[in-house]
Amino acid sequence: MNTLVQQGQIKIGRDTFAIGSLKEAVGCWIAARETYGWGASDSPAVSVTFGGCKYRISYNGRLWDRQGNEVLA
Repeated sequence: MNTLVQQGQIKIGRDTFAIGSLKEAVGCWIAARETYGWGASDSPAVSVTFGGCKYRISYNGRLWDRQGNEVLA
């Protein structure tokens, strides 16, 4: 029996996707941004939950913790 272990998730606007790492979350956001052609002013909110912690990803793909400190993915 195969079991999928979901370590985290990324929420882009109203859509939610499973992720296996913070680096994967950043890559997912960049791919979505490029696919849909979102600019800084029209991009949706991006939040990440991983390992019990919450983060956000800014338009340029930088990852931030809840205290506003940049996190290296």
